Amino acid sequence: PLSRPPLVATCAGAGATRGGSASWDDAFPDPTASPAGDAGAGVAATADPPSASLRSFAREAANRGELAGELLFRARAPQPVAFPRRSVRLRLAVLLLRSTYESVSSAEVVSDADFQRFFFLERQSAWQPYLNLYSPSRIDQGDLSDPLYFDYISAAQYLTLARILRDASSGALPLLYERTVYVPPDEEAGTEERWETSVARRNPDLDDAGALQAFIERAVGDTILGHAETDFADAKVTVPPACEDPSLLERERCVYAGAKQILASLVDGGFALKAEVSELEPSTEDVGGATFAVRLEGPCTLWSSQQLRAQQVPLANDLDAFLLAAWARRSGVLLEWNTRVGTSSVERAFRISELTG
Repeated sequence: PLSRPPLVATCAGAGATRGGSASWDDAFPDPTASPAGDAGAGVAATADPPSASLRSFAREAANRGELAGELLFRARAPQPVAFPRRSVRLRLAVLLLRSTYESVSSAEVVSDADFQRFFFLERQSAWQPYLNLYSPSRIDQGDLSDPLYFDYISAAQYLTLARILRDASSGALPLLYERTVYVPPDEEAGTEERWETSVARRNPDLDDAGALQAFIERAVGDTILGHAETDFADAKVTVPPACEDPSLLERERCVYAGAKQILASLVDGGFALKAEVSELEPSTEDVGGATFAVRLEGPCTLWSSQQLRAQQVPLANDLDAFLLAAWARRSGVLLEWNTRVGTSSVERAFRISELTG
């Protein structure tokens, strides 16, 4: 078995899905841009310029506010990753982030505009403190292949998702929302491609926060898998054929071998420095399913995994596990996992069992 890294937090995950699409550019506005409107919004206009003392007071107040925000961020945030990580293949980075966004959209519980607004506010609120945390290291804003930037964006994305899940739990999600869908061109009707917005009712099947969380967790894996086989084939994620042997024992061995192939392709794309996979342990009466462990050294989600678990979000960014579970379902098996996050690695303990229902 793999040796365990220092424990930061634990989280259990286990793997309902629909298609969805969204504008990628719109989903990622400038995290440092000011909100639309007058820079002095909220301050009464005067005919005379403010005095020097008033300007000095305003600057000091702003600095105190920034300092308080910085101290709060540092009190809650994990320590910065202290070693270099590999650049993430750009198409792989986009695939992983986009799949989460599309999965939330496909749940049909919140408008794309609201998700983008919440996402923007979440990123903007911690961007400067995050830069300061890694100073003097350079973080290229907008460069998703930079593991430091990807880590930050992934944390913001799942903190935004946590807000939606909390609203679902408290009954605060709106009953009606604006839904935007892509309409392809129709040569026979003589119409061009367009986006149409209409008022839709929130998906009644996902009123419960637990059902919504399970849906999104499953949808993220299915969406990554579907894109990897089609329009994101250049992300170079290996998708082995499904295991079709009627024997559960043989399918367990096949799923284990396939999982290693998928993980190797993620490492090749810069998702982690390396992936150590333990031997497959056969099913026993106590365990009730074959098990294996994976340790991802220096993944591009290391800091975000620490941050999300420190804030006790209901669903963390276990992107690799979501993908493995989605592929395992094609072989008629359920892949469940527990996660331990250390200072330099993320370790998961997987269990394979027969998929029922």
